Amino acid sequence: MKLLAVIAVVGLVIYGISNTIEIPFATGWNILTTSLFCFAFTKARLISGPEGWGSSLHKSLTNATQHLHLSVQITLK
Repeated sequence: MKLLAVIAVVGLVIYGISNTIEIPFATGWNILTTSLFCFAFTKARLISGPEGWGSSLHKSLTNATQHLHLSVQITLK
C-alpha cells in the first residue's frame, strides 16, 4: 500500500517537473505518469474496497487523468 502511494507521489513530481520545465519529451513523461496514477490508485481502491478511503480519491483522479489523456491525444494529433 505504501509502495502505491510512493509511485503516485513520484509520478506527480515527475509530471509537475515535466510541465514546469519544457522538456522535449514531456509528452512521453505525461503519458507515463498518467498511467502510473491510474495503476496506483486503481490498486489502492481494490485493496481498500469500493467504500474504502481510496474510492472518492480514485474517482476524482480517474476523471482528471481521463481529461489529461484526452488532452495528450488531441495534442499528439
